[in-house]
Amino acid sequence: SISFFIAGGSLGFAVGPLLATGFISVAGFHRTYLLALPALLLAAFLWRRIRLPREPREDLFTPPRVLRSITTLLPLWFIVVLRHTVQLSFATFLIVLLEERGLSRLEGSLVLGLLLVMGTLGVLLGGYLSDRVGRKPIAAISLALSYPFYLGFLNTGGPLSFLLLAPAGALNAFSNPVLVAQAQELAPGHAGIASAMTMGFAWGIAGLLISLVGWMGDLWGLSASLRWTILALPLAAAIALVTRERAAL
Repeated sequence: SISFFIAGGSLGFAVGPLLATGFISVAGFHRTYLLALPALLLAAFLWRRIRLPREPREDLFTPPRVLRSITTLLPLWFIVVLRHTVQLSFATFLIVLLEERGLSRLEGSLVLGLLLVMGTLGVLLGGYLSDRVGRKPIAAISLALSYPFYLGFLNTGGPLSFLLLAPAGALNAFSNPVLVAQAQELAPGHAGIASAMTMGFAWGIAGLLISLVGWMGDLWGLSASLRWTILALPLAAAIALVTRERAAL
């Protein structure tokens, strides 16, 4: 279920710019507020249909328990920051890099769409495999394998580079739902904290690090900056190897 949830967001991230561009070309910028209507209608539908359980439960939100959960989740949080920094770096700078290589902005947008769609497929496949193989091996192996594909893309050009970029995006996204599920299993009763740390908080920190990637790109060039950035992936894989999969009894 986590993989479907994240895949929905990834797919929206992939097709959203294309839909928005088409809408703006037809209706204009001044009507972009209409794009919020589907989300508002869906929110109203969910508000009426979803019913949360009301049975009493043990109070798990004492300060010591919350602090222990946060401490336990820190390695996973760090992994998510590392992998998402790479993902956001390519999503942010890929079109610029491809324009430097001689592609048009439209061609660059299509390649970016390919990367994001492959990421969506990777989210679904990663969640499926982790339910059968285990969280730790899928996270560690996928993060480690994505590095040579990213490096191959940066060191090649033409159609071959795109063939290398597609599996890189998918493999990096494999671990996205895996790490969220692993965090929730490590902090039973604190699913909200686990999700917040491995999604919103970690993704936000990764977003802040994009400015550092851009700064390095201004100094050394975008390709060199991204080569340094993808070194985060083997580091994340190494950390994943030493994480726990279940809460200590």
